[in-house]
Order: sequence, then structure tokens, then C-alpha cells
Amino acid sequence: MAEKKEEKGGALKTILILILVLIILPVGVLSGFYFLSNTFQIEANKMLSVVPGPVGTYFEQFPTPQETSVQLKSIAEYYLDIDQSQALDKLALLSAEDDTAYDEVIKHMLRMNPNATKLILEKMRQSNIKRDVVLNTLEQIQEEKNEDVQSKADYLNSLSIQTAIEEMQFIMSGSVNGHKELASYLSVLEVSQAAKLMDQLATEDFNKVTSFMSDEKSRDVRTTIADDQKRKKELENIAIIYSIEDNTALVDLIGNTNTYTLEELSKLYTELGPIKAGQVLSQVRDDDFSFKLINEIKDQQIIETGSDKITSDILKSLKIYKEFDDNVTEMTEVYGKMDGAKVSSVIQRMIRNSSAPKLYELESGETIIISDEDIALELLSRFDTKRVGELLSNFDDTLASDISRKLTLPK
Repeated sequence: MAEKKEEKGGALKTILILILVLIILPVGVLSGFYFLSNTFQIEANKMLSVVPGPVGTYFEQFPTPQETSVQLKSIAEYYLDIDQSQALDKLALLSAEDDTAYDEVIKHMLRMNPNATKLILEKMRQSNIKRDVVLNTLEQIQEEKNEDVQSKADYLNSLSIQTAIEEMQFIMSGSVNGHKELASYLSVLEVSQAAKLMDQLATEDFNKVTSFMSDEKSRDVRTTIADDQKRKKELENIAIIYSIEDNTALVDLIGNTNTYTLEELSKLYTELGPIKAGQVLSQVRDDDFSFKLINEIKDQQIIETGSDKITSDILKSLKIYKEFDDNVTEMTEVYGKMDGAKVSSVIQRMIRNSSAPKLYELESGETIIISDEDIALELLSRFDTKRVGELLSNFDDTLASDISRKLTLPK
């Protein structure tokens, strides 16, 4: 029984394959010819139109080429009879919907009335030219607007932060569309640039400006500002670590822009305070760097607090420690050539000097204290190990031990 069932199944498959090959495949090929060949389509329509029933009725509706030509000729006659402005509109519509029919109608019109047809075609050409001129003008206007927006955005970005804040306030209050206008300028800037400026806006102004930005730009600006705030917190923690670092080592880390940006350094030096900042900057030999950094600190202070109360203290601290460093450098050269016993005697007197140290008051209330002992210890730190050992050998054990301990402490 199983074998008979398998034989019946195999026969059925064979029949289905034959149906596919002999009926469906030819129908598919003929359908392709029908839609790709106009001649084949016309002949097929003729044959199918005589088929009884709904099929024949359907294909009888398709006009023959002769009938189509007659119809297009009637349309051409109609267009020549009506007002030229109406003919222009109808020809424009026909051209947009069916290029082939349009071409045939124009041919018929030229045969019927060449002069009138040429006038209509000329007016169509002029109309197209005018339309192109309008479009070109609109495009040019838009391009000029874009250039103006970019120009104003570049100007805003070229200003110092403090001046840019004032300019943005002027733009926002200048008209009822001030926030929208400012948004158009900020939208064409790089996200980092836009975020830097927008971070200075009041919350209400910030929200209004972002409402006129694209969702993507607004999201990117908010993300960048959040990242900047996170970075500021990181710099505060780094400053705590640097506050107990050796000043000479800090010169390599924060005495240039190799590791941090100028804006990041401004935050670091502010967190370190004027005394530590002055100590480090006094050993930086790049005056241009120091000048730019001080200005950056000043700008940031004005932006964040409304006034600058730290740069004057940093400059005073820098001057004090710079003079201190220069004096010790001169003393190192002089004492480096003197007899060790004499130098030891001088250093011993400086360390045991009971006179009051020099005090320098800063506006912040902090005080810089420099004693003769500080000078003596700094002087010893400039000598090589052999020279220091020679000098310490001339001191009593207690003093030598105390000086050795202080020289190993962080400065």
C-alpha cells in the first residue's frame, strides 16, 4: 500500500510540473511581452477584445493607435480654439502627466496652425524662464541668509566669553524673536563651541533658545555641557592631589598645555590657590603661557563670580617667589665657588636666625611667609649631593640631622 501511495504522489508532482511548464511559464513570458512591447500589446488587445464575456468587454475599452491619434488631434484643435492662457495651463498639465501625449498634441497643433502654436510655445518657454528666475532668486536669497547667519555666528564665537555673553543678551532682548535669532546662530557652530556659550545663559534663556534648535543639536549641547561639568569635578579632585606635589614636578604637568587645555589649567590653578599657583608659575620660563593663563583665570572668575579676586593675588605671589628664586640662584653661583667651611657658617647663621620672617599679605587674607631658613634650605637643595654632604659635615649632629630631614620633605 505504501508503494502505491508513493507512486500516486510522484505522478501528482509530475503533473504539477507539466502544468507549470506548459501553462504558467508561457503566460508569464507573454505578460512580459505585453507590457514591454507596444506592438504586441495592440495586437493582443485586438485578439482579446473578441473573447466573449467580461474579458472581451474589458479589452474593447483600449483604443487603437488610430483612435488615440484621432483623440489627440481633437485635443490639439481644442487647445487652438480656446484662449492662449488657458491653452498654456492645459499644455503644462499635459506635459507633466504624459510627455508622449504632449509631444503628439504639439505635432498636431503645428500642422493645424503653426503660427498660433509657436506663439503658445514661446509663451510657455518665457513662463518657464520666469519660473526658473523666481526659483533662482529664492535660492540666492536663502543662500545669502545662510551666509549672514554663519557670519554672525563666527563673529559671536570670536569674542571673549564675557563679551559674547553681553552680545547674546543684546540679541535676545533686541526683538520678540531674539531667542530664535540667537538659536539660528548657535545652531551652525560646532557643538563644543555652542555649548561653551550656552552654558553661560540663564536657565530660562537656555530653555527658550534650545526650543528653537533641532532635537539633535539641543541634545548634543546638553550632553556636552553635562560632560564639561563632570570634567570640572574631576579637575577639583586633581587639584587636591597637586596641592601637595613638588613644584618642580608640577611645572612639567601644568606649566604648559601639553596635558591640559588652557581652560582646564585655569580651573586647576584656581583650585590650587594663589600661593601654590605663584610657586609653580615662578618656575615656568614661558612668559607668554603665564600671560595667557592669567587672562583665562581672570575671564573665568568674572563669568562665574561676577568679579576677579584671585589673579591679583596670583600675580603678587608669582612676583614674590620669582624674586626669591632669582635671589637663591645668584647665591648658589656665589656660594658654589666659596670654601665649604665658610658656606656652612653662613647657612648655619641663616637657619638659627631668630629675627622675624618676611610676611606678604594677599587680598584673600592668606599670607606668604619667607624666612632665612627657607632661603638656606632652598640654597642647599640646589647643590649636588657631594657638596651638601661636605657642608653638613661642618654642622653638629643635631642640626645636620634636622636639615637632612627638612630637605627630604616635599617643598
